[in-house]
Amino acid sequence: MYRAIVFFLSILFITPAFSQAWKRQRVEIVGGLGISSFLGDLGGSAKEGGSYGPQDLDFAKSGFAIGGGMRYFLRNNMAVKGGLTFGMVYGDDAQSQNPTRNDRGLKFRSVIVELSGQYEFYFLTERSKGMYRLRGSKGLKNLKMDAYFFAGLGLFYFNPQNEKDGEWHNLQPLGTEGQTAGNGSKYSRIQGAVPLGIGFRKKINKEISIGLEFGIRMTTTDYIDDVSGTYYHRDAIKAANGSNGDLASYFSNPQSDEVWPSVTYGQDGSFTLQQRGDPSQNDTYTFSMITISYKMSARKRSMPKF
Repeated sequence: MYRAIVFFLSILFITPAFSQAWKRQRVEIVGGLGISSFLGDLGGSAKEGGSYGPQDLDFAKSGFAIGGGMRYFLRNNMAVKGGLTFGMVYGDDAQSQNPTRNDRGLKFRSVIVELSGQYEFYFLTERSKGMYRLRGSKGLKNLKMDAYFFAGLGLFYFNPQNEKDGEWHNLQPLGTEGQTAGNGSKYSRIQGAVPLGIGFRKKINKEISIGLEFGIRMTTTDYIDDVSGTYYHRDAIKAANGSNGDLASYFSNPQSDEVWPSVTYGQDGSFTLQQRGDPSQNDTYTFSMITISYKMSARKRSMPKF
C-alpha cells in the first residue's frame, strides 16, 4: 500500500513538471538567412501573361535577405515574434517575355528594411508528437519537427532606384510619374506590411533548432518598383526637376516617344496619359529563410533555505 501511494504521488507531481517544462524555455533568439523575391509591375516570370501570382516570380532576379529577432511562447503551441529583416528586391522588364512589359523597358532595385511582429500557431510540435486541430495527420508525428503558420503586422522602408551609365539613382525624389510636376503627390517610402506564411523547425539539441520559413508580405503601396499609374509629360517632368531634369525625364520613360509614347494627343489638342503600371494591385515581396533558434532557459528556482 505504501509503495502504491508513493507511485501515485510521483505521477501526480512529476508529470505536470514535465508538461510545464516548456515554460522554462519561453524565450528564443532567432536569426535567418535567405532570399527575397518581388511581385509587382516590373519584370516577372519568363511566361506569357501572369501577374502578381506565384507563376510570376522571377527567381533569376531574387535578392538576399537576412534577419533576426526574438520569440516568446505564450503557450506550448502559440508564440509571438518580433524581428528586423533586411533584404534587396529587383525587377527588370528585359527579363519578361510578356510583350507589353518587355517593350516598356523599365527596371529597378530597392532595399527593404522591415520591422514586424508576428503571431505563430504551431499545428505540429515535436514535444507532443502530434498535430493540433487537424484531422488525418497522425502520420506526420513521425517527422518529429515543429511546424507553424504565422501572421502579423509590420512597417518597412524601401527606396527604388534605377541605373544609367553605371550609376544608380533614387527614383522617388524625381517624381517619374509627374509627382514633382503637379501630377499628384510623392509616395511615402515607409509603408505597412502584413506578413503571412509557414515555417518548419527541427531540434538539434535542447537549445538549438534549425528551420525553413517562407513568408509573403502584402503591402500598402504599389510603388516599391516606382511604377503604378500613368506616364506624364516628359517636358513638364524635366522642367520640374532642375539640374536633374534630363535624368528624371529618362527614368520616366527610357524608350523614345516614337517607340513607346508617354502621352498621345488628339487633333483638338486633348491628350491621354498612357498606362505605365497597374494601380489596382499593390506590390508584394517574399522572404524565404533558413533559420536558427536558440532557447534561453530560465533558471530553476530552488527551495527556500531556513
